[in-house]
Amino acid sequence: MKRISNQKPILNLIRERGPISRTEVIRILQMRPGTALESIEELRQKGLIEEAGKAKSTGGRRPVLLKLIPEARFAIGLHLRKRDTVLVVVDLQAGIVYEDKVKNRFKDKKTLLGYISKNLDKIFRATKISTNRILGVGLAIPGLVDREKGICLFSTYYSWWKDIALRKPLEKKFHLPISLENDTKSLTLAERWFGRGKERDNFLYLDLGEGIGLGIFLNGEIHEGKGAAGEFGHTTIDLNGPLCRCGKRGCLETFVSTTVLKRKAERAFNRNISLPEMLRLAEKRERKTLQILERAGKYLAIGIGNLINLFNPGLIIIGGPLSQFGNFLLEPMRQNLSSQVLKRPLEDVTIVSTQLGEDAGVRGAASLILKKFFQ
Repeated sequence: MKRISNQKPILNLIRERGPISRTEVIRILQMRPGTALESIEELRQKGLIEEAGKAKSTGGRRPVLLKLIPEARFAIGLHLRKRDTVLVVVDLQAGIVYEDKVKNRFKDKKTLLGYISKNLDKIFRATKISTNRILGVGLAIPGLVDREKGICLFSTYYSWWKDIALRKPLEKKFHLPISLENDTKSLTLAERWFGRGKERDNFLYLDLGEGIGLGIFLNGEIHEGKGAAGEFGHTTIDLNGPLCRCGKRGCLETFVSTTVLKRKAERAFNRNISLPEMLRLAEKRERKTLQILERAGKYLAIGIGNLINLFNPGLIIIGGPLSQFGNFLLEPMRQNLSSQVLKRPLEDVTIVSTQLGEDAGVRGAASLILKKFFQ
C-alpha cells in the first residue's frame, strides 16, 4: 500500500509536467532517491509511463525524460441531462477517444438502470477496450446523490426519482468501480481539471440553467457538506417573491433561470422564444430582451454578492446555459455588485464565464474516476 501511495504523486506529476526527468521528480516531490526510482520503475513495468528521449545537458549527462502513456488506461463518463445523456471515454490525459449523445429512454427506476447498462454495453462494443484497461465509470446526475452509498436521492426532473441505488447493481454487472456525483459538482471538477479553475485550490462555479447549482472548491477539494451543499438556486432573495418549485417563495432561481427568462421573453413578444433567439435579439440590442437580461443580472448580483461576502473567493466561474449570454447578463450583475458586497472581498474576486463546451459535464463525470486514480 505504501508503494502505491508513493507512485500516485509521481504519476500525477508526470501527467501534469511531463516529459520530466527522474532528478526533477525527486527534487519536486522531495522523495528519497531510492524510493522514487523504485516507484518509477514499477510504473514503467505497469505500462503507465515510458522514457521519452533526453533533455539538454546542463553540464553532465543528459537526463532521460519520462512521460505518461495516455492510452494505458481509460475512464468512462455519463452525464444524464434532462432530455439526453452524453457518453464519453477518455484517456489518462482526459483526451476524448469516444463520444456519443443518446436520447433519454427511461420512465421509472427499473428502466433507468437498464438504460445506463445498455449504454455502457454500447460503449464496450464500440470501443473494444478490454475492461482491465478501464479504471471505472463516473455518473453525473441531475439531482442530489449519496456518493458514499451510490444512491440517487432526488431530482426535480422526475417525480419517481427518489432513492435509486445505482452503484451496487452496476458494479455487480460490470465489475468496475462506479462513482456518482451531482452534475454541478462534476462541472466544477471539469473546471478544476481542464478549465478556468486549473491549478486553483479555491474557486466557486455557478451552473446557471433551469436551476442554479453551485460548486464550491475549497482547499483543493469539492466541498460536499452532508451531501446537499451547493443548492444556491434555493437561497431566498425576496420573502414575498414568486413561488418556487421547491415550495418556498422568492428563491434566486425564480428570478434567474432559463425557464424564467424564456417565460418573460414569451410574454414580452407574445410567442415562443428559444434561448438562442434571445441571444440573437440581445446581439441586435433589442430593447425588451436587454431589459429582461438586465433585471436578471440585478438579482444575480444579490446572490453572487452573498457568496462573495461569505467565501471571499478569488475566482467565480459562470457556466451553464445562461453563460452563453456573456456580458449581456454579467455586465448588469457587475454594475450592481458594489452595493451588495464589502469593498475588500469585491476587490479580491474575478468573475469569468466558462471556456468549456457542452461536454464539460461528462468530462467532469469521467474525471471522478481519473481523480481517484491520480490522487
